[in-house]
Amino acid sequence: MKINKKLIGFLTVLLISSILFLNFSYKRESKKLALIIGISKYKKQWSRLNTETDVKLIKESLIKKGFEEENIIILKDSFATKKNIKNIFKEHLIDNAEEGDILVFHFSGHGQQVMDNNNDEADGYDESLVPYDADAIYTRKYTGQNHLIDDELNLMIYEARKKIGKKGSLMFIIDACYSGTISRGGNVVIRGDKDKLAPRSYKPILDVKFANTSGAYEVKKSDEKNLGKFVVFSGARQDQPNFETYDLENNPVGSLSLAFSRSIVKINKNTSYLKLFDQIKIEMAHLVPQQTPQAEGDLENKVFGGKTKEVKEYYMIKEQINDSIYIMNAGGLNGIFEGTTFSVYDINTKKIKKKNKKVSGYVIKSTEFDSEIVIKSDFKLEELKRSIIYIDNQSFGPLEVNILLDLENKNRVARILKNHKLIEIVEEENVYNADAIIKKTLNKFKENILHFIIKNEDDTISVKIENDKAKTIAHAIEKEMIFFSKAKYIRSLNLINPDLDVQLEVLPVEYQLINRRPKVTKIYEEKSKIKKNGQLVFDEGDVVILQIINKGNFTAFFSVIDISPDNSISVLIPDKKTPASDVKILPKDTIIFKTQLMLIGKPFGNDMLKVVASRKPIDNLRKIVSSPEERKIMKSLTNRAFISHLEELMLNTMDGTGTRGLTPLSIPISEINIYSKILNIRPKQK
Repeated sequence: MKINKKLIGFLTVLLISSILFLNFSYKRESKKLALIIGISKYKKQWSRLNTETDVKLIKESLIKKGFEEENIIILKDSFATKKNIKNIFKEHLIDNAEEGDILVFHFSGHGQQVMDNNNDEADGYDESLVPYDADAIYTRKYTGQNHLIDDELNLMIYEARKKIGKKGSLMFIIDACYSGTISRGGNVVIRGDKDKLAPRSYKPILDVKFANTSGAYEVKKSDEKNLGKFVVFSGARQDQPNFETYDLENNPVGSLSLAFSRSIVKINKNTSYLKLFDQIKIEMAHLVPQQTPQAEGDLENKVFGGKTKEVKEYYMIKEQINDSIYIMNAGGLNGIFEGTTFSVYDINTKKIKKKNKKVSGYVIKSTEFDSEIVIKSDFKLEELKRSIIYIDNQSFGPLEVNILLDLENKNRVARILKNHKLIEIVEEENVYNADAIIKKTLNKFKENILHFIIKNEDDTISVKIENDKAKTIAHAIEKEMIFFSKAKYIRSLNLINPDLDVQLEVLPVEYQLINRRPKVTKIYEEKSKIKKNGQLVFDEGDVVILQIINKGNFTAFFSVIDISPDNSISVLIPDKKTPASDVKILPKDTIIFKTQLMLIGKPFGNDMLKVVASRKPIDNLRKIVSSPEERKIMKSLTNRAFISHLEELMLNTMDGTGTRGLTPLSIPISEINIYSKILNIRPKQK
């Protein structure tokens, strides 16, 4: 046999080239690794928390974004000792990681400030996470050796970031706080301890020359370019308590854990950490209005480097309960609540149109993970499992306000309020589900004062009443709770419609008085007011104007609503003299309201602005958010050619009338976009 050496040589070169091409073209997919820690029961001294739901929520939300279950490690209670946390962090998040990987560390538990041992803190105290085996009180035997202080965490963070390199990312989610407060009557669970871990004789050095004042988690700037991206989300400022809240099944849960989980599942591959934090702030403003979450780090970068599962626009049926009730694979995390309506299509449907739908249905109950739905049809389960579900009308969850009556004549008051459609009275054993606790006292002038202790808020609302008769008290409760429920409900409204994507920016300005009228002389970008912690912060005395941007595809009529920290509501745009039909914006256009200057002032706290964009003008929005008397006048008008779905929703739920059996209404997602922005308003800085 004659061997062709030239042919063999050519084939050898071709084979080597192919191998080299495969080696160079192969791109390893980034691993996603997570360590989730939840401590409910501590070894001793610490109050019990409720972190079981935190762990479940974080795990499920990460899985929805592409994390494999086998790459998620969970440490709970007695397994979450300091030694175990440090060891598992090293083994799982450092040793297992490679360049370009995605890492997540979540901690739900107590936090505490401890004595600073190396003079690197401006206030003389280190921040720390509290593992299972840490004591709460400083003694001769216990000086903080089982606390996980920020100095140790910074070393762990540094090693992890170095391992994953500049193409990787590390996210910390801390649902704890370093300073706590005694709960009112022990009814609300707070994460953290107001007592610092230090000997009584300890006097912190408050003016250290080289003190580190940049936050708990940091790295040396010279190393930054070689390290993975790093972001930390925490539930509250260091001087704030971190409240627990509850999920759709009334399970107690960390407020940040719930807000993060509801936010992360909605992101796409282009979402930045800052945009994710914006959504977290919106969720937190609804769950715990007076709490200010924090974010630090590489916030302008894409979440997980853009390596995340895309959000699906449809859902599917998991199982059948009976002839007409099924389980759908989406719930509160996806913004699906009781009252949401939908249409069912064949799985191969290319165009979602009414004529192509098989059947319609609606949601009767939601958990955070799935929903019970009603579909009345002759389709068998297997046929429905081969179908997809698209949302038609968005509901925004329960409307009722739960109250606990701590009154001498509570039974008589309860009977009067029994049939009120917005007020639900809970008993003491269900106190955790109460939005407000109501008490009555006498002041020094022997006047009757009714106190509304609002859950998860810093301030108690106190109202003077004429007498202590049940009818008088019930009327005061009704008036105040309608006011409260209106603000609570409007805070929850958040609806994304790409075709009506109208957004808002708050622009700081300088101005001069010309002929006694203010004229803007300089406009600054909104981002000039975004602090290192991710908060958009304005000081008392700042002057601002609003900028409206239409990123959608249609001309939109719009209104701007302001919900203050004290729950008062006002319409900023349009003003009282301008018809709603005159306030519109073309697609891809921008409008700056240069002549409407606004002065920032009290009340301090988290202020929420909402832009409601619609295809038709909402003529009566100002009356909808105003007094019950004005709403009754508006409701009597019958000659209107058009009542928007939002008007109908608000009128039917916010007038405080009607009977028991309130059904959540919903808004067609094709007609409205509701965009929210949180402003943190603080006293003028010296």
